[in-house]
Amino acid sequence: MKSIITRTIKFVLLCQLVFGLSALQPPATASESNISNTSKYAWSENAGWMNFHPLYGGVNVYDDHLEGYAWAENIGWIKLGSHTEGGTHVYDNTTMDWGVNSDGSGNLSGYAWSEMAGWIRFDHRDGQVTIDPDTGSFDGYAWSENVGWIHFKNSDPAYNVARKDILLSLIADPDEFSEAAGSEASTVTVTRIGSTDTDLAVTLDSDNAKVSVPDIVVIPAGRASADFTIDAADDDIFEGTHIVTLTASASGFADGTVTVSVTDDDDQGTVVIPMQYAFEGSTVTLDGSEFPVPGPDDVIIWRQTDGTEVTLSDSAVINPTFTAPDLGSDGDPTLIFELTIKDIGGPEDKYRVAVIIERTEKYHSADYNPHDYRISLSELLRVIQLYTRNGYHCDPRGEDGYGVGYGDQSCQPHDSDYNPQDWKITLSELLRTVQLYNSSGYRLDSNGEDGFAPEE
Repeated sequence: MKSIITRTIKFVLLCQLVFGLSALQPPATASESNISNTSKYAWSENAGWMNFHPLYGGVNVYDDHLEGYAWAENIGWIKLGSHTEGGTHVYDNTTMDWGVNSDGSGNLSGYAWSEMAGWIRFDHRDGQVTIDPDTGSFDGYAWSENVGWIHFKNSDPAYNVARKDILLSLIADPDEFSEAAGSEASTVTVTRIGSTDTDLAVTLDSDNAKVSVPDIVVIPAGRASADFTIDAADDDIFEGTHIVTLTASASGFADGTVTVSVTDDDDQGTVVIPMQYAFEGSTVTLDGSEFPVPGPDDVIIWRQTDGTEVTLSDSAVINPTFTAPDLGSDGDPTLIFELTIKDIGGPEDKYRVAVIIERTEKYHSADYNPHDYRISLSELLRVIQLYTRNGYHCDPRGEDGYGVGYGDQSCQPHDSDYNPQDWKITLSELLRTVQLYNSSGYRLDSNGEDGFAPEE
């Protein structure tokens, strides 16, 4: 009884915390801040550090104006403009319509507002704030009658405010191509948009092992582009479009991504149905529900064409079964099967099925520190943090592989985001994670609403 009461109290406190965290946020900005995650600080001798990309709030730079909130420990929130809808807007800088404008060349003007410091002018006669249109880097001084000069860039000690969506914009040319019969390699040029002052590391990842790419391509400082080769092998396995993801990284900026699609069209006469998924050791039934019903005189032949070898229960029936293999340390998780339905004395049709084997050591995304099939309070609080920001994205540098707010969506969505999977964690989805937290642990369960079930 004591345990039940204790967990009930914890749950009530957590609910209060969820809504309490929401109340601490400034009014939501139109979109996730496009200020760098690291180059985000300005400095005032009298007001201290000013963070233009805090955990809550954040500033957005648009072509003709700024909006959103910066945070200073000593003077609180600084609002960059009365407009909050994004898009295009030029402030009149009147009582009802005030804020910081940009002239399109990076010269800022107008006013920000702080409840404690008052008006902050970005185009004082003795100083002006600018944004480099190539690098997104702020420079110069803003002026406040109450706290004095606010400096946006310095080298010693190093601090700066910069946009994160300038330097790391990429273009891939071509961004799609088709594989002809036989092995074919294609040269792709990746070009950066913006400054060439720094080396840019572009890591590459293919969603299919049959489409090979280099691990990394470096665009050296002083150069705008580099070439690399995509090799789409004559796999004779299954057709479809595969995706190569290019991710650019540079110190002080958020990652930028671009994709290249590779269409495998070796055998257009073979029909491919959607992939199946199964855990190691489970019984798998090859799904023939999308195939035409064989006639009484048709011959059915199943054969495995790729992946860790398994034994079919019967290669001459439409829905044979097999036991999903233990992948070990180097097993191939993708199993490919080909079905031939042959009309005696007539044509034959071919179909292919891909089965992806998932390791049984799968953990809930919230269970990351450590992986132990239990969700701790600190792990639950991380999910609450993602919930309160009304969105999340992929971030390999994040403590759990994710970051708050909108951004890259190239990874597997968080397990708490399941109904629907839309890169947001809703209250009902959060409460499901709370349910797992309140249990003694959790387990994999393919029949569970989210693929898991609480241990009693």
